Amino acid sequence: MANKSVNIGGNLTKYQFSDSDGNVIAFFHMNPLDIRIAERAAASADKLQKISAEALANPSVEDLARYDKEITEAINHILGYDASATLFTIMSATTPMDDGEVFASVVLRTISDNLEADINNRLNKFQAAAKYTAKYQ
Repeated sequence: MANKSVNIGGNLTKYQFSDSDGNVIAFFHMNPLDIRIAERAAASADKLQKISAEALANPSVEDLARYDKEITEAINHILGYDASATLFTIMSATTPMDDGEVFASVVLRTISDNLEADINNRLNKFQAAAKYTAKYQ
């Protein structure tokens, strides 16, 4: 039996992270229209805040590997797939950037900013549609 491909279109977006020379060093895919991502992000927020507080209170090298693993697992959970295979190959989640922020924070901010922008855009479209359909209800 032959396999058939079905193109469903969609809004799958690739987010790339580059070094100072413009070389792509990490990336992930996300469909910002998938409401489950926002749901998983909200569910993971407390865990990530707890990890961050523990890491600041106890920044030992021994615990850093555990924090890195927990953060990586949380990001994989948020995105709904093993994004760490393309995100954390050259550097880990807890690798500090030039400004002192860890790489995972950059990734999480990218996810959050794009989800927020898309959710606001969808909400505006929904409100506009509701305005025109209200008279028929």
